[in-house]
Amino acid sequence: MGRPSNASERRLQIVEATLRVMARTGFDGASVQAIAKEAGLAAGLLHHHFGNKAEILHALLDHLEVLVTSRYERQSARRRGAWGRLEAWIDAHLAQGDDAEPDAVAAWVWIGAQALKDDDVRERYRAVVERRLQQLTALLHEVAREHDVRVDAQGLAVLTLATIEGYYQLAASTKVVPPGSAAPELRRSLRRTLTGRRG
Repeated sequence: MGRPSNASERRLQIVEATLRVMARTGFDGASVQAIAKEAGLAAGLLHHHFGNKAEILHALLDHLEVLVTSRYERQSARRRGAWGRLEAWIDAHLAQGDDAEPDAVAAWVWIGAQALKDDDVRERYRAVVERRLQQLTALLHEVAREHDVRVDAQGLAVLTLATIEGYYQLAASTKVVPPGSAAPELRRSLRRTLTGRRG
């Protein structure tokens, strides 16, 4: 595989700058000028690589999905069985660690808020959420089968994803969630539901 083109590197540089700016100032504060300054580029270069701010936001959504998918793949490579893969999925979305990205969480929250106002962002956001939901439903089915329990995997997946989104919102806007507590709490809750065991 060849080295990424300069254009690909520049686009990634712009997207990562957008993530950092949006995490600090929200969608409205992430102006083209603020993004260019964060990226260390002239504003004209942003327009060369992206037609407008909406295109940057779409690329950021794709980037955030790649970040969490890559984190899940790394986590799941170290785990065994269906429960291990489910834990890896939860940890990829919630756990702190060397590869945690709090700015990505804050940017995701701002994108969710923008999805309430913008039909195009809503459709793209919905597509990412639906892919996460499908993956989580399949993992919950596997764990239930492995432990020979009956469970509404789709309903439990929706509840789990809503819990994760709630953690994101609280972590990004308050100090209610103690650092490092979200993933263990959610794992414990799911373990009780799926296996009847505590801890």
